Amino acid sequence: MRRTWQSRHHHAPAHSLDLQIPDLETPNQQSPDSHPNPSLVMKPLIHTLIAAAAASGFASAQTTAVTTPVGYTTQTLVPGFNNVGLTVHRPTLAAGNLEVIGTGSVQDTTAGVDFTVSLGTTGRIHILEITSGAAVGTVSEISTWTANTITTVDNLSTAGVLAGDTYRIRKAPTLEEIFGTATSGGPLTAGTSSTADLVYVPTGVPNQYTQYFLSGAGTFRSVVPNALAPNVPIVYLDGLFINRKASGNVSLVVTGEVKPEKAGGRLVTGFNYLGTIHPVGSTIQNSGLENFVLAGTSSTADLIYVPTGTPNQYLQVFRSGAGTWRTVVPNALAPDPVNLNGAIFILRKGATNAPWAINTPSTWDLE
Repeated sequence: MRRTWQSRHHHAPAHSLDLQIPDLETPNQQSPDSHPNPSLVMKPLIHTLIAAAAASGFASAQTTAVTTPVGYTTQTLVPGFNNVGLTVHRPTLAAGNLEVIGTGSVQDTTAGVDFTVSLGTTGRIHILEITSGAAVGTVSEISTWTANTITTVDNLSTAGVLAGDTYRIRKAPTLEEIFGTATSGGPLTAGTSSTADLVYVPTGVPNQYTQYFLSGAGTFRSVVPNALAPNVPIVYLDGLFINRKASGNVSLVVTGEVKPEKAGGRLVTGFNYLGTIHPVGSTIQNSGLENFVLAGTSSTADLIYVPTGTPNQYLQVFRSGAGTWRTVVPNALAPDPVNLNGAIFILRKGATNAPWAINTPSTWDLE
């Protein structure tokens, strides 16, 4: 289990790589709009994202129903390190109201609810999302359940979850489901640990990642130990690196639901590599991150590293004591907007275990 509301639980091999990202401490400051944004191409909608469509340029049918929008994102992977975040998500498998909030479990006692049917056998990482109430946006990993009880690693009552709050559960996608296992023509170049593209998954320790690659046999393996690593789950709160070793560009296409609520987790002191959750419309200015990061000067404030589109280069942004977003170089007001496309770093200088969340983009209309 990898990430819960308050802690991470490692499913990865014990070895982890201390990845030193070039230029991370002193990145080349470029306009965040100097590169193409990953695009969201909507399939026929059964819910509306009218304002988001107008703002981002993708087309959709204006229709209304009760289900979540679905679509797909396309991101170009270039040679070198690529910042990747999951911004469309696996389908909803269960949803309803929680009637009982325990210290290590929650219950939906509604007649007809049976998690053993809707979620299947236990042991595979799923994501429990709180979708209403004071704790909306709370995200917790789960892997054990009975007919109407879900075991939680965290005490969700301390996160503010109350009886009557609504929830949604979806399965965490695996590396196989995200990237496929095609050894040619897919988004990853297959090979050995020396020749294949590498996927870096955060371990929960700042600057440390476990490396995976697609072998010539079409299976995922870890680099150290060089062993089979099937069905590694990825939770969308994490950012990923893909080190593309082949020449030329390829497209990574991910299909899924759009998450209509904010979401987030906890920051540890040091570098946190985070997914930005939403496929289009998220910016520093509408993210709500000002409610969580430590404000101050460029030396004392938490720093947010936003990829510029050039491998290993980031725009550093911080919240000033005057309540404005500023860049480190130049020391000036940040461009408006600074787009959040997939994954960002937050260098937490304040206390550990601090909450963070990214709002639903203000341009969206989900009514």
